[in-house]
Amino acid sequence: MGQNLSPEVVAVGEGSRRLYTERTTCRACGGGDLETALNLGNLSLIAFPKKEEAEEAAARRAPLDLCVCPACHLAQLRHTVSRDSMFRQFWYLSGVNDSMKKELADLVRFANDYVRLAAGDVVIDIGSNDGTLLKNYERQGLTLLGFEPALNMPAIPPFILNIPTYFTAAEARAVIGTKKAKIIFAIAIFYDVEEPLGFLQDVADVLADDGVLVVQMNYLPTMLKNNTFDDICHEHVTYWSLSTLKPLLDKVGLKIVHAETNRVNGGSIRMAIKKHGFVVASVPLLMQDEGHHGWMRGMEPYLAFGSKCKQVAYRLYNALLRFSSHEMRTYVYGASTRGTTILEYANITFPMVLKAADRNPQKWGREMVGTGIPIVSEEEARADNPDFFLVLPYSFLPEFEVREAKWRANGGKWIIPLPEPRVLL
Repeated sequence: MGQNLSPEVVAVGEGSRRLYTERTTCRACGGGDLETALNLGNLSLIAFPKKEEAEEAAARRAPLDLCVCPACHLAQLRHTVSRDSMFRQFWYLSGVNDSMKKELADLVRFANDYVRLAAGDVVIDIGSNDGTLLKNYERQGLTLLGFEPALNMPAIPPFILNIPTYFTAAEARAVIGTKKAKIIFAIAIFYDVEEPLGFLQDVADVLADDGVLVVQMNYLPTMLKNNTFDDICHEHVTYWSLSTLKPLLDKVGLKIVHAETNRVNGGSIRMAIKKHGFVVASVPLLMQDEGHHGWMRGMEPYLAFGSKCKQVAYRLYNALLRFSSHEMRTYVYGASTRGTTILEYANITFPMVLKAADRNPQKWGREMVGTGIPIVSEEEARADNPDFFLVLPYSFLPEFEVREAKWRANGGKWIIPLPEPRVLL
């Protein structure tokens, strides 16, 4: 559905297998001549391989080149990695961190402020992961659909209808028929969509006239202000402001009625999007702020962002190299997808960082791709008593502070990589 924005295809890999394609047109407006803002290099596709698989996994690379469309100003990647390569095996679990469970519960409360639900109503979560968000609706008599293409998720509760594929209106109708969804969630997923206009049209087709689409994702102005280049990864093909999103919503009969920023994943925006409704003051105010700071006027903000990110990566590398040379032991805390961008772009590898601690048992005994850093449980890392933990999912730091209070009391120090590298004494 939507515009035909087919990119030029660049074949990569063995035989006819195509690991990634190169865009010659904008994903939003179809315009050409994308301008490069920041080239992070040819980085590994996210994976957590076993030691014997590490060399092969590190060889699966694709360019990570942030560009801007001069016509509609959408920031986006120049290349698109095959989505099955990224999403059929997915390593992030929503239910691992208490902070994220609370955030998802709050998103449910946010959505419920806009819709009065009744037994039998349909709620859809696009990119439902392990079902943590939809679990908040247990025992309410609702039809709960979770679209999750990852095939390695833990068992989903039976009251959730798990659809193991990518969301489309046709896939939704195959389950709910002519019924419409009262709430559709797209949390940390919209920036993964290759054809956003077609996606939004599909959402509009299955959304009830009085329903709400709740979107939360990283916010481009915050990324540019805070040097958070870890937002940039192969999964995230687009980087949105309200100003770039609004024209697409207008085309499908949707509008942003509420928008607010928060600190999730280094800085996100949360939106309520409806077919009808009163627009609260925060929406035009945020759009006015976007215009004031020049996000929609030329390449200058993006080029400045690229320059700052290079400096940040250089300082982080030098700090860890200095600690390592003085025989101070640094571990990673949280073997995350975003953290892989930080490590690879800053050229941080084993033995500068000795181990990575993570709560997800599926990652234990594996490595962070392209770095040679082995992943262990938090308990094992804690027992080793490292001098530093480099916190890659740094937005969860308040939760980590509580969890690692004893280690901190014994002299352990956090290294926070962004927006500027710093050590918390």
